[in-house]
Amino acid sequence: MVYVFKSTAASSCEATVLIQRLQQLYPRARINVDLHDCDNVLRVEAAEVDIALLTAAAAKVGVEIEELEE
Repeated sequence: MVYVFKSTAASSCEATVLIQRLQQLYPRARINVDLHDCDNVLRVEAAEVDIALLTAAAAKVGVEIEELEE
């Protein structure tokens, strides 16, 4: 399943730190941040994730995320 979030990651450095932190929680997930999108979209492709855990982990590295509805 692919989870899509709006993020406040504003630089490639922030995006890299965010991805590294989330990969620690979900090592088998495919994770990326699209800084060219107006919402700086974070995509997490995994079987299942805990949205609250992702949000808290992102906040710990200074990035706010909000799940986008389809």
